[in-house]
Amino acid sequence: MSPREEYLTLFDLSTARALEFGPADRPWIPRETPGIRYIDHLSTEDLRKKMQSSPLYKPDDLCDIHFVSDGRPLKAILEDWIDLDLIVASHVVEHVPDLLGWLLDLSSVLASDGRIMLAAPNKAYIFDFLRRITTVEDVIANYLQHRTKPSPTAILEHISLISTNAGAITWSEEADSSKLARMHQPGEAYKLASDHVDDNSSYVDVHVSIFTPYSFVQILAGLTVNGFLPLELERIDENGFEFLVVLKRCVADERIPERVAALEKIAAKLPFRIRDYYAAEFVWREPRLRNFGAIDETALAKQQLEVELARLKGSASWRITKPLRGLRRLFH
Repeated sequence: MSPREEYLTLFDLSTARALEFGPADRPWIPRETPGIRYIDHLSTEDLRKKMQSSPLYKPDDLCDIHFVSDGRPLKAILEDWIDLDLIVASHVVEHVPDLLGWLLDLSSVLASDGRIMLAAPNKAYIFDFLRRITTVEDVIANYLQHRTKPSPTAILEHISLISTNAGAITWSEEADSSKLARMHQPGEAYKLASDHVDDNSSYVDVHVSIFTPYSFVQILAGLTVNGFLPLELERIDENGFEFLVVLKRCVADERIPERVAALEKIAAKLPFRIRDYYAAEFVWREPRLRNFGAIDETALAKQQLEVELARLKGSASWRITKPLRGLRRLFH
């Protein structure tokens, strides 16, 4: 049984009321599931026309689309198909211009104990390797700007930095960054981004958010700390070039310290790499920097401690306990 199939066993699909985003010709929830409905940005007919010449899809095998996502809130689109037990999105979350707004929209049509099941690409094993990960500040900024299209920054980074590894856009092991090849020529990103800014009707589909499992959990923690998120993490698993997530509906401003502590406990078990927070130049140079003279083991140990301290101080639990540390200093 594959990890994706195992995730489906967590739910009773025979009675579930469910919605899946962008199923194309390979839905995560099988078409024969009684309570499944599919949603996409185009109708079935328009999707078939769009994908007619694509080598990646079989247009005749596309799932029938029940709802078209046209920019309205999900409640308005779905009408009476709400109070959902399960919402599924495979490799959708990274494309969403306003991640927080989207999660809030999803949660608004969930039943009180409803779940969201996501599959998202892991930057360490795909063409996003040279891009920096998305932070909670990025997510909140896009929310405050009510983003309906990818920002110029997202377009510039995507076009400039997406790369192949020996010709592949995904791979099973972490790549040597010195062997990656960029997929676009210099200048292409600027042209596309500038055209996008000048044309309100255009939409450039790129990876807006870049994740590792660790960074995704930290985004959830940051949103939880700020009282934004009516969802809590039930499960997260690495699965090759992607990772799988189950989120459960909750009340945004309840049990915040408990929920954040649970997220920090999960994050502590996931791989953390300082280079994920830097864009191409740092990552690209890393293999060459390894060869600069003999390694000072003491300096290396000190550097690792500093990185771990920076990670701790950047965590949500550190921010939550700041007032307590201040009180402690007053009485000692």
